[in-house]
Amino acid sequence: RLSEGARHKQARSTMYSFKEGEYPDLILMKEITEQEMFNVLTKRLSEGKIYTYIGDVVISVNPYKMLPIYGKQVIDKYNGQRKHLNEPHVYALAEDMYRNLRDYRKNQCV
Repeated sequence: RLSEGARHKQARSTMYSFKEGEYPDLILMKEITEQEMFNVLTKRLSEGKIYTYIGDVVISVNPYKMLPIYGKQVIDKYNGQRKHLNEPHVYALAEDMYRNLRDYRKNQCV
């Protein structure tokens, strides 16, 4: 079994790549200010990306419209995958929690 710190280190080493200024996880920002966080969330929302991580937390911004981000195909994309291998999503969070419950027998909460 990996310790929590080792799991985070492993997750960071397998994270998806991203371009400068695109932060799927706000902890990767060089400078964390309220304005920069707002800018990142606004940019992601304009691209239809309503979910953003901040460590193990998922931030969701209401787009006030329907988006094709749910359904069987999307579930299958996240099923069995590590959290940082795909774009942030509640399905990734659920998969991560299930894995922790199954593998480490640790209680989980949402």
